[in-house]
Amino acid sequence: MAPDLGFRYSLESDTKHARHSACRKAHNGRRATHATTRGARTPGMAKCAAWHSGWPGAGASRDGTEGRERQMAENTMIDASEARRLTEAADPNREYAEADTLAQSALSWALRNAEGRTDTRVRTYAQHGHTHLSLKFAPGSGDGRGNGNSFYNDLLGNSNVAVADAICDIIYGRDQQLISPLQSKRLLNTYSTRLARFVRTLGRLGYEVTTGSEQYGNANLDDSTIIVSW
Repeated sequence: MAPDLGFRYSLESDTKHARHSACRKAHNGRRATHATTRGARTPGMAKCAAWHSGWPGAGASRDGTEGRERQMAENTMIDASEARRLTEAADPNREYAEADTLAQSALSWALRNAEGRTDTRVRTYAQHGHTHLSLKFAPGSGDGRGNGNSFYNDLLGNSNVAVADAICDIIYGRDQQLISPLQSKRLLNTYSTRLARFVRTLGRLGYEVTTGSEQYGNANLDDSTIIVSW
């Protein structure tokens, strides 16, 4: 004998309707009691939504979200004990820290710029019938106080006037008090190494490389200039 599907459907519908009505009554009662917190999901509402939607985690979504947010914050935020260790390890008397960092970044950028734009300039000059060009691979000996050649401007653009002037002093062997002695040696070593490598690379590619020797001037061929000929 076939089962009475209509009776079972009616029974299930009545059961669900009864549960739904109970949830609505519980929800209405809580909303009346907590009128000042209108718009917030109460545990009763969450359970009701979970029962009707079939989502087992709906009742705990708020607590779960807050837990995940706390965990994410803990994973990305530095721990207070680590911050205290960093503070204890810091040297409050190291007055060179900012200038040292800026100087390293500025010199690296200026050298990279001087090397990187050489290829484009050679192509452009050759296409217009020229056989040589001049490159500024150092600040001019008289550059400073915010005025100088393209290399000095690259230093200035990535630091400040004081740091750019101090780098000029280091390159030309003059005394300066802004950048630490150790960092000064590192900067000079970096500059000398990169310059020698750049000149060797040009020679290996068949270019003739000489240096300028005319009187100093922002547009003249001074001791900061490399002349590349082909």
